[in-house]
Amino acid sequence: MRSARSARRALAIAGALTLAIFGCNLVFGIEDQGLRPGPEEAGAEGRSEQTFQACTRDQDCVAPNGCYTPHCDTVLGACTYALCEAKDRSCAMGTCDTRTFVCSEPQAYGFQTTTYDLPAVTSGCGPSPESCVAAAFPFLLLGTRDSVVALRTGNLTAKASEQITITDFGTKPQQLVASGRRIWVLGAVQGQTPPYVLPIVSIDIPSDPTATALRARTTLVRYPFPTAQGFPGPNGALFVTFNDPAQGFPAALVTGPLTGDASLGVANAADAGNFDASVPISMGSLTMYRTAVAPAGTTLVAASGARLVVYRPGAVFNLIEAAGTADAALRPDGQLQTPFVPIGPARFTQGPDGVVLMSGPVTADPPPMPPAATDCNCNSHERLQWVFPNAIATTTDVGQILDHAIYVNPQTPAGACHQCALDYVRLPALATWIDKRTVLTAAAFGATPAQRTVTDVRVLARDPLDGFVKRRAQTKATDSPSGNFATDRVALTSSSGIGYLVLSDAPGDDVSLSIFDPRCDPR
Repeated sequence: MRSARSARRALAIAGALTLAIFGCNLVFGIEDQGLRPGPEEAGAEGRSEQTFQACTRDQDCVAPNGCYTPHCDTVLGACTYALCEAKDRSCAMGTCDTRTFVCSEPQAYGFQTTTYDLPAVTSGCGPSPESCVAAAFPFLLLGTRDSVVALRTGNLTAKASEQITITDFGTKPQQLVASGRRIWVLGAVQGQTPPYVLPIVSIDIPSDPTATALRARTTLVRYPFPTAQGFPGPNGALFVTFNDPAQGFPAALVTGPLTGDASLGVANAADAGNFDASVPISMGSLTMYRTAVAPAGTTLVAASGARLVVYRPGAVFNLIEAAGTADAALRPDGQLQTPFVPIGPARFTQGPDGVVLMSGPVTADPPPMPPAATDCNCNSHERLQWVFPNAIATTTDVGQILDHAIYVNPQTPAGACHQCALDYVRLPALATWIDKRTVLTAAAFGATPAQRTVTDVRVLARDPLDGFVKRRAQTKATDSPSGNFATDRVALTSSSGIGYLVLSDAPGDDVSLSIFDPRCDPR
């Protein structure tokens, strides 16, 4: 693979625009009609740009040409289009003749539809690889060291990348957040004392799969805290949060693109307590609302519709109902009935329907046996567990658990039982929502250390629990990067039922993209 460094783009901020004031309406869950542009997105003339086609059924969608088949994403209420899709047949597609807009005879493909290098792309935005990818089919956005790159990925069997332009993008990214048909980008908080400056970028993703450019709206927002974290909100909105329980997890619900001058003030929600007096309580053009002080050690980990999800060790969860509004309230503790006690990094993810998932490594030593047969190795598994099944559930899910990787590190010779030179495997695992029943996961492959240098991608499902042993694929040890969780940057995301695995080496060079169709068995 070739290495490249993205050129630093000059900060470009849109000129004098009318100040937009945004309301924070309480929304429970995802509406049947999904994402809709509202009056809060209007410009000076009171008209909004609708960059996607709304729908409730496939017949509502009009394809741009004969090479595309229309589909309605009923979770988002938005049209998407499949390129040269085989009629009445999955796991096959043809090639589009761009002169006649007629597709060739479909050719079958497998679970891993394609893999190719991204020679003009670097990785390295933000604190973690998974914070630097976001998808809204057929577009995939990647955060680089200096900017964001957009790829068109509708051709599931392509052998090379197709990059498209993002106009008016004006910050170094720290986090990408997909919310409906909109992708938000948070930059690093700037400044040494409040008010700080937080760059917020919104990119509305069109339904038109032939679009040649995406437009970014970049705004520098006055902000009261030294760090910021984003989570997807309902109907394309963004939760902007300060992830600190001592401050009551201040959160604002940003419902549409920001224009012109903007600031975030802080207010106390109805159940909030007393907070650090040094943090200004003021009303800006947007307001962050706090909840009651949460126990020490808690952290925001996900969003579920209009709620934010709070976690603390011991598999204890709280929901912040009506997050980002004046009615924000912290619900009582809820604990997973089957405890999840990770021994390494735990990861959380959410789906657009409000599903919340937790993944990470757990110990898996066998029960005591007669001394002659005792297994004294260090055994661990990667576990995936459903935490909330949808955007309205107020209790945690029950018994929806799958262990999808097995690791064994050998006992130290003559050492104590379960004393191992390499300790237990504590590598992270990643998961991404495919639909209300299905998840795509990525984890280190191989039980033994020698086998554990590549990434294993597989499909997991619930109701009933299903490991889909056939629907899995591994990277190769000869690949560069190989997908070694211990040394490489690994990110996983999805949109409209298609999964994307992005790999790079530790510095963020040698980037590759693999695409997966979870409906298909390997070929």
